[in-house]
Amino acid sequence: MKIPLKYQVTEFDCAPTSFINALIFLFEREELPAYLITSIYANTLDRPDRNGNIGHFGTSKKATKELCKTINEYANEKNFNINCFYSNGESTIEDFINCIKESGVILIRIYQTYEHYVLITNIKNKKAYIFDPYYNGKNFKVEDAAINFIMNKPFNYNVVVDLERLFEESKRDFSMGMKNKRESVYIYKTNIGEKNDWCCWNYVF
Repeated sequence: MKIPLKYQVTEFDCAPTSFINALIFLFEREELPAYLITSIYANTLDRPDRNGNIGHFGTSKKATKELCKTINEYANEKNFNINCFYSNGESTIEDFINCIKESGVILIRIYQTYEHYVLITNIKNKKAYIFDPYYNGKNFKVEDAAINFIMNKPFNYNVVVDLERLFEESKRDFSMGMKNKRESVYIYKTNIGEKNDWCCWNYVF
């Protein structure tokens, strides 16, 4: 059974929520092991704020990278059909399109005042279809032609963003910033029994 994608419950948990949304989007609820949910929360929310409060500055790139490794190790050990690839550096539109064509999703770090994780579930017509885990209310709007919030697709996406904006080397809303500082996680549901021997958890396309 498919269930709606989730919103974060604090100001800080966009990364674990987006990882869980990737699983929700790719798998039926009955398919998902509790271990992966436990691992997501155990490996995220590691960045302290200036007062030393753990998790109050979200999730680090190091933690995201380690979580990908943990997911792949579990997939190999338990024969669970998922592959997770971490890319720290330049990702291209072609990389994203190829992932979507292979029925994958892409978790990315973007700018929204602060750095923020969201999930790309589709790309078409030069636009990225994204689920943003930060809930702003049903009537939320922005005066930005490159961004369109959608509230009636809870199983798929809640914002549509021009690819041109997404790949801007800026810190405008929903841009990924400088090419050499981008972070992407490519997540695929694989064929049952397909072993992840060729995965590199510092993978760059």
